[in-house]
Amino acid sequence: MIHIARELFDQMPERNVISWSCMIHGYVTCGEYKAALSLFRSLHTLHGSKLRPNEFTLSSVVSACARLGAFQHGEWLHAYICKSGMKIGGVLGTSLIDMYAKCGSIERAKCIFDKMGHEKDVMAWGTMIAAFAMHGLSEECLELFARMVNDGVRPNAVTFVGVLCACVHRGLVNKGEEYFKRMVNQYCISPTIQHYGCMVDLYSRAGRFEDAWNVVKSMPMKPDVMIWGTMLSGARMHGDIKTCEVSITKLLELDPTNSSAYVLLSNVYTKLERRKEARHWRDLMEVRGIKKVPGCSLVEIDGVFLEFFAGDNSHPKTQEMYRMLDEIMKRVEKHAYAHNNTGEVLLDLDEEGNWYNHF
Repeated sequence: MIHIARELFDQMPERNVISWSCMIHGYVTCGEYKAALSLFRSLHTLHGSKLRPNEFTLSSVVSACARLGAFQHGEWLHAYICKSGMKIGGVLGTSLIDMYAKCGSIERAKCIFDKMGHEKDVMAWGTMIAAFAMHGLSEECLELFARMVNDGVRPNAVTFVGVLCACVHRGLVNKGEEYFKRMVNQYCISPTIQHYGCMVDLYSRAGRFEDAWNVVKSMPMKPDVMIWGTMLSGARMHGDIKTCEVSITKLLELDPTNSSAYVLLSNVYTKLERRKEARHWRDLMEVRGIKKVPGCSLVEIDGVFLEFFAGDNSHPKTQEMYRMLDEIMKRVEKHAYAHNNTGEVLLDLDEEGNWYNHF
């Protein structure tokens, strides 16, 4: 109930740094990242040096930058922290590592991590491990995990999510199995649904669906949307139609309005040239009034956030952007690149809800 919280915040006769921090953190928790940044700017503008944010305030704002991919804002915050003479300890350091990694600068994330020295706790190690995994640097991720253990830091559940993700990205099935067993047997960590999800993803990508099903059956909790979505994605990749059908049935039981599930299964049937079944799922979407959520991109230019949606021509510079895209494609084709992978036709919906094909 973030709006009620803001009303109470605005009504307060006096607000200290804790009040501001709680409201900013509340926005971040509820996914209102732009609002969190806006409120922090208000704090900085209204109070300046009179009311200085602490490490918890700044860690929340840095987290908002991470979720938005707001690299320039994140850089400014980092400079502000350094200029304020604030110590970059466990909480703040971990937030900065996460922010730089999510904004695409793994080098700066590693630099923060290295500078933390003995301030690194298990969360800092785990965040850096996850950062390497996120960037597809599986070897660096697993090497850092070994270094962490050698330094006497005991890994936790979050650490192993990062490690298992690294195994997924590189298709290291045997390594993934080994780390999963170590987590349970050596460190006595009870697997969460995220760990099971990683194992299902690992087996599904490798086409080992019997093993993936065994993981699903062994889970002490009910599989969620993530589990069935992972299974569906792997089955689609390998053309396992039976697993696709079961996965999408389970997925739609949990989330009947999941447009991606309908589109994925329809694509599988189209790829197998089973047009009747493909049409059935497209018709079912229309009957149920489910429309595909358009893709959205967000970019930060000179500190301003710009959002773009697939098929949206409302931006005032739309024509200029399309001309630039045409120029880019001409230059790409000039360098002998040809997009010939038309083996799978992707199906989408236009604004009127009609189906069309695009490659």
